[in-house]
Amino acid sequence: MARTYSLTPAQASYVLERLIADRRISLAEVRGYLAAMGSEIEDIDRRLATLREAASHVPMPARAPRSAVVPARQATRKRRPAKGAGHPRGIAGTLAVLLRSIPAAEHAAIAAIRSDRGIKAAIVAARRAVRK
Repeated sequence: MARTYSLTPAQASYVLERLIADRRISLAEVRGYLAAMGSEIEDIDRRLATLREAASHVPMPARAPRSAVVPARQATRKRRPAKGAGHPRGIAGTLAVLLRSIPAAEHAAIAAIRSDRGIKAAIVAARRAVRK
């Protein structure tokens, strides 16, 4: 089974640009991988259709009867974050949201700033890029 890595689209773009620049992978190889993506999707679709057909012949178990006494749910009130509190996933989430607002061509520059000067400097640079 293939390994999966947790990369953001910006990180994946940066890594791919570096691999091409360092001549560790050619543009032709990248195009080949992209061309193979269609056939892999078709293979997955075929497998999924086979599984759906097989599952349609399997009887589904009946749902368990609900008990007569159902505990009442207490209404929970969602708290709004304070204005300027930042992203709920912290500082990295703030940067991720900002990266979605700028062109992908600028993501590598922001990633370089993050690795050189830190995430706070990258957020400042991303905010400047959003204002442009």
